[in-house]
Amino acid sequence: MVRIHKISFYAIDHSDDFDSAEDYFYENIDGLKYGGFTVPTELKMGNEFEFDDGLVINQIDCSLDEYDKYFKTRV
Repeated sequence: MVRIHKISFYAIDHSDDFDSAEDYFYENIDGLKYGGFTVPTELKMGNEFEFDDGLVINQIDCSLDEYDKYFKTRV
């Protein structure tokens, strides 16, 4: 049997190592294929902001609404 998994998540690039969401995807996600393949449907990159360890998005139980506050799509 074959199964498709759709996974959406936020990834924080603390070191500003990647120029785009596509770069992050192909470096970190696409390389994890184990007998399957990945097809990115929507890759967006948010604006830069100052990260602090005390931010609510640095907590394990952070809600998606909190991530949405920090994520603004580049135009």
